[in-house]
Amino acid sequence: IQEAAWRLEDTLERTAVCSRYPDSIIEARQAYFQAATAEVLYKRALVGMLVLSIFEMPAWCGQQDVSMFSGTGGRCASTDRGDEVMLSGLWYIPPGWGIVVECILMGALAKKFIRQQRLQVVFFEPMTPRQEYYKLSHIRFGLAMLLLELADCVFFVLFKPRFRLAFLARTGYLCLLPAVVNLAKLVYSCLWEFFSIASFLIGAILLFAWIAVMIFDGVDTGAEEFRTFPKALNSMFVAGVSEDFVAVFLQSYTTYRWVGLLWLIFLVIAHVLLLSLVLDTLTAAYMLFSEEEAKEVAERKVKGILKVFKTVLVATTGAAPSPGSCLEIPRADFLQFIKEYGTSPKVDSISEERAEIMFQAIDKDNSRYIDYEEFCGICRVIQYRFWCTRRQSVVASWFPGLWNSDAFQRYRVFVEGSRAS
Repeated sequence: IQEAAWRLEDTLERTAVCSRYPDSIIEARQAYFQAATAEVLYKRALVGMLVLSIFEMPAWCGQQDVSMFSGTGGRCASTDRGDEVMLSGLWYIPPGWGIVVECILMGALAKKFIRQQRLQVVFFEPMTPRQEYYKLSHIRFGLAMLLLELADCVFFVLFKPRFRLAFLARTGYLCLLPAVVNLAKLVYSCLWEFFSIASFLIGAILLFAWIAVMIFDGVDTGAEEFRTFPKALNSMFVAGVSEDFVAVFLQSYTTYRWVGLLWLIFLVIAHVLLLSLVLDTLTAAYMLFSEEEAKEVAERKVKGILKVFKTVLVATTGAAPSPGSCLEIPRADFLQFIKEYGTSPKVDSISEERAEIMFQAIDKDNSRYIDYEEFCGICRVIQYRFWCTRRQSVVASWFPGLWNSDAFQRYRVFVEGSRAS
């Protein structure tokens, strides 16, 4: 039951699911609960880091030279020239208190990495074949970012420099988020298509930059942007990838009208053909990646739910389903499975009443058993949050005379139809 609940949670939440789980499932699941609790705290600590990055006193402000635990609000105490600098108008946290808050948040972040590393190393690494529940490379990268930020805090407290490296570590934390990792995979999958088309755009810019230098060689006026090849290359690049081509070509065009034909050819090739083709290629690659990813996720979830159903059957009835068999899970065993599933810190707790409502909604034949199709229906709604609400308004209890009057009943029928009775 524990393995089935764990597998279902991974199937619904994670992008990758292990083919096997540790034999010591109870101890491993308890370690997972600790890692999941730390992960919930980790997300809150990340939000705290973002808020701290907004409200902490900038190191270049020099407030640490005056006092570490008192500030000047929205002003810098001094600059290198002794001037007073207005900041964004926010009330900033003094450097000393910012370091204290930062260390507390770093402790919350470290707890997540340490517990995930313990779960992977102790329970999943010794398995044959080896199972990768958490990527050790991501964990080690996160710990390295924590050490970098801790060293930066110590250096700042001891030497009070006008710069900090904490932004590198905080950026590293954000790069470990699943959404950012998926975005990096998407960008990597589009690189070849991007460079294959961008190479033609770069070649066109180089060619027209060389042509411009050859044409305006020895010309004294109207060609200041094309005197040398580096200047011409910069001008053609700006004109080819931005909307500032008017400012780049205006002087040469007003001086030599015939050169407008050359610029027209370049703009058609760069803007109309190649630049649009680059954007279309990126869009097509993104759509293809998204469709393939959606298919893989759907297939993985279907296979995961089927394996969960088989695991529950083996754990409760002791019989493994065979092809063509129609085994079902009894109501009591299903409620036990749902109760175990709701014990995870990353899942909303599921009360017995709520589980009973879900079972009754899926068990349409009232057989007190659920087959695979009914089990899939429950898995589709198991992540939803259910709540009970009163059917009648407060008018029914506070003003019963008005509620039961003929006029109000006709109004209820008009609003609710036959349900008003």
